[in-house]
Amino acid sequence: MFFRRKSFYIKYKKVLIVVGIILVVVVVGFRNFSQKNDKKSVEETNQSVSLISLQEYKQNSAVVKGTGEVEAVDQVELKSEVSATVSSVLVSIGDKVVAGQPLVYFKNGELASQYEQAKADLERAKVSKEQLEFQYQMAMSSQSRTESNALSAITSAQAAYDLAENNLQLNSTESSSKIVKKSYDTVVPIIKTFYSTLRTSLLDADSILGIKVVSANDKYKNKISLNDVGALNIADSQFKRASVKIDDIYDLITNLSIDSNQVEIDNAIMGINDALGSIDILWDNLDVVLSNSTGSDIFDSLKVVVDAGNNDVVNVSTGLVNVRQTLDNAKSSLTGVEITYNKAIEDLKETKIRAEADVNSSLAQLNQAETAIRMQDTAIARAQAVVNGIGSSLLKTTIKSPISGTVAVLPAKAGELITPGSLVASIVNVSGLQIRSFVDSSDVSKVSVNAPVVIAGNIKGVVTNVAPSIDPKTRKVEVLVAVSEPELSKFVVGQYVDIDIEEITKEEDNNIIRLPLKSIDVTDNGAFVFGLNNENIVEKHEVVLSRVIGTDVEVISGLENIETIIKSVRGIKEGDKVDIIK
Repeated sequence: MFFRRKSFYIKYKKVLIVVGIILVVVVVGFRNFSQKNDKKSVEETNQSVSLISLQEYKQNSAVVKGTGEVEAVDQVELKSEVSATVSSVLVSIGDKVVAGQPLVYFKNGELASQYEQAKADLERAKVSKEQLEFQYQMAMSSQSRTESNALSAITSAQAAYDLAENNLQLNSTESSSKIVKKSYDTVVPIIKTFYSTLRTSLLDADSILGIKVVSANDKYKNKISLNDVGALNIADSQFKRASVKIDDIYDLITNLSIDSNQVEIDNAIMGINDALGSIDILWDNLDVVLSNSTGSDIFDSLKVVVDAGNNDVVNVSTGLVNVRQTLDNAKSSLTGVEITYNKAIEDLKETKIRAEADVNSSLAQLNQAETAIRMQDTAIARAQAVVNGIGSSLLKTTIKSPISGTVAVLPAKAGELITPGSLVASIVNVSGLQIRSFVDSSDVSKVSVNAPVVIAGNIKGVVTNVAPSIDPKTRKVEVLVAVSEPELSKFVVGQYVDIDIEEITKEEDNNIIRLPLKSIDVTDNGAFVFGLNNENIVEKHEVVLSRVIGTDVEVISGLENIETIIKSVRGIKEGDKVDIIK
């Protein structure tokens, strides 16, 4: 029994070994057969390639395609600068507006009232300055008159002293004729001073009448004309007579000197006396004109001028009496010389003291008037600043269009509260449209200002601006294109359109073509492109390269007699037979 089992086991084992050998032979045979078939398949299959038509590629590479948004060249968003309630909206969306046209009003009743009050305050400040300036002019006139009178008084006192001193020294040692000559020489500068005083007095009268200097009395001319017209006409006539007399003796007084003879000096004294009489009557006439005018700062100031003029007449009149007395004394007698000399010393001393005091007082009044004007200028500046501030705020309550165009957006509604920064309206000028586009940085070298553009397939445009830098995030460059005929385009602001930007090339660059880097086989022996002969066998052609631009390279020669090349040289070598991918 045991033997039979062992024999069965041995037979079964032999069968398994035979089967295993057969399986190994089959697998090895199949494997060798498969490898032979694969090798044959590889040997029989050609590599497939795509071709590039150089002419079409050159045309396509000269155009940069993109998409952009339609914008108005002139467009503005108007936002509120204040917090206020909309009182009225004057336009609607789609309305045509012109530059400066009001669009929306905000409520501004309180501001308007403050503005009017501020303007009134400013006007009052300006009027006050005018009054102060008039007072300053009067102070200047008074100061000038005071200096002139002081000089005249000192000159007269000095002349009296000099005469007394001469008389004391000469007494009986010199002849009477020399004493008289000395006296005449002494009164020459005094006579000139009298003439200067009368001429200044006449100018002061003209500041009231406005005859020679017509604009001198613009501030109060109309008010004066409301008084006694007859007296005013008489004063005008008397002014003209006095002016003639002053002008008649001008040459005589101007040429007067210590070399003048006694007759010339006597004539000058008579001329001064004659002119003095006319000016005296003139100031009396002006006193009548202003006698019934009260309650006005202007008339009060003018009366001060009249009083000063009358004072000039008195001073010159008194001076003339002194001059004549001096000459008469010189001619008549030399008695009492010592007494006269001592008195002249005291008179000269007192005259100088009074003159200095009068001049200092007049200067103090003038300085005070100047200070008052400066203070008033400060007040005016403050008032003007208030007006400007309120005016600026008031202007912000009216929204005006800064450009002519069409109302595109109008969120403001009457009765609504508007906060600072809120959009009130948007205005666009569709007569000028542009396209804002972004092109790839690799194409930016093809885009230049003034390059022609085709928009949406049939609308002409031109590149107006190319951004000088690339956006670091998008790696694109902003390009602006002006629409040449916006009225024909029917574009709408905010619309997106396709654009084709044509590259502007120089005539010498026409033979240069930009190809993909992958179409160039660059080796140690040079650069090559691959073409095909009639049997689709790969042929290589040497080319000369220039700049590398992104993923492209410029080929400047070597393609003259070639129409097509293989698009990618990867895995391709000269002599390969290839299939063309249609």
